[in-house]
Amino acid sequence: MRRHFGHIVLTVIREKNRYILFVVATVTVFSLILSFVLPHTYEATGLFTPVLGAESQYSRLVENLRFRMLDVLYGPTLIVSDVYAIILRSRRIQSEAITRCKYKEIHRIKYMDDAIERFERDTHITVGLEGFVTVKARARSSRHAAQMVNEWIRALDEFLRESQMSAGSKEKKFVEEQLSDARLKLSLYKDSLNDFLVKHGLVEIVEEIEGVEDIEAAQNLEFSLNAQVNAALGTYYVLLQELMEKEVALSLYSGIGEHLPVVQELRMKRNALKSEIDDFIYRNTGGFGPGSSIPLVMTPKVQSQYRELRRNINLYYMLEELLNAYSELYRILESRDVSPIEVVDWAKPPQKRAWPNRKIIVLVGFGSSLLISVLICLSQRYKEFL
Repeated sequence: MRRHFGHIVLTVIREKNRYILFVVATVTVFSLILSFVLPHTYEATGLFTPVLGAESQYSRLVENLRFRMLDVLYGPTLIVSDVYAIILRSRRIQSEAITRCKYKEIHRIKYMDDAIERFERDTHITVGLEGFVTVKARARSSRHAAQMVNEWIRALDEFLRESQMSAGSKEKKFVEEQLSDARLKLSLYKDSLNDFLVKHGLVEIVEEIEGVEDIEAAQNLEFSLNAQVNAALGTYYVLLQELMEKEVALSLYSGIGEHLPVVQELRMKRNALKSEIDDFIYRNTGGFGPGSSIPLVMTPKVQSQYRELRRNINLYYMLEELLNAYSELYRILESRDVSPIEVVDWAKPPQKRAWPNRKIIVLVGFGSSLLISVLICLSQRYKEFL
């Protein structure tokens, strides 16, 4: 059956060779003319990559490759280059690129939505395994194709710079608000501590008192109050010792006789010491420090209040230092006009057209005309296949 079919085909070609040759020649010449008549289209290409790391801009591309291999093995993953590709397709970036390269005017498009739709057809984005982003654009003019790619990349670069600086500005504003609040609270706690010291007649005796800004100095200040309490306790023990001595002497001399002058004198001194000790423990007698301005029995409560105030002051000192550091950091970020992408290749006007491809058009015209003409001739002898 195949021989019979082949024999019929060869017979038809021999019999209709002039017709087939005419059709093939006509279509081939028409295809050649069409390849010259069709408007030329040029394709420009740009290449950029995210800046990944300060030590080397390419040192972490291996990590991107690893992510891509995970994408092949385990399913979709996302790297920063994919994010940039998505941003490129955003309405904001595409509109900016369309405006800059006068895309609407060149193609005589009235509405931005229509321009964006055509722009998406005329452009293409590819993210490679290593994280490099390839941007392509087609246009009837080689210069316009290159301009489309370059303005598109510039719009992305400016958007990323603006976003980076805007983020630094917002963070700086937030930190400065917190810093102002921390300074206000620190001032209030300082005033509260001063009022507390004046109220209780306390004195912070340590030389490091000026500008207490660290834990060690705070411990020294707490030690200063403890030292005053210890000194008051020492005074209390001395008074108790004197009272005991007077009690012993009084008991000895009282055994000899109550009417003796020394007994009267010892009794008066004993009573005076008891009164002094009672005042020392339970009453505010004026002066400074525990035992004078503060009754000794109230010392633990005063110590607790003092530690709480001093703890709050130390906390807000450290918070102020931390926020000052962050404020300086975000000030640098706010003024940091550094591109997060590196353009490896800016698009240049292509020297060769991307379309029409003359060889392909002529070959397609030749092959299709030959096939169609042979099929037409065979259709006239369809009865031989029945």
